[in-house]
Amino acid sequence: VFLGSFDNSHSAARAYDLGRISLGCRDDEELNFPVTHYTDDLQMLEELSIEEIAEMLVEASQNTERRTSRFRGVVAREGGFEARL
Repeated sequence: VFLGSFDNSHSAARAYDLGRISLGCRDDEELNFPVTHYTDDLQMLEELSIEEIAEMLVEASQNTERRTSRFRGVVAREGGFEARL
């Protein structure tokens, strides 16, 4: 599931985590950041489908220079970072 291209790997990693959480993942070992970092987002994630979340993240993403990433689900691509589930 394409979640967008982002300015930096941190933003792409957060998008990946939001996608995983929306699919029911609550295991910190499967996320880039602890699930407690997303407390404010949990209610929104429960109300939206994965398609709606992906659309929202893609709309919020931005393209910038290429770099490398150390995060799960984040791939450096020309123009920035992509988050994929």
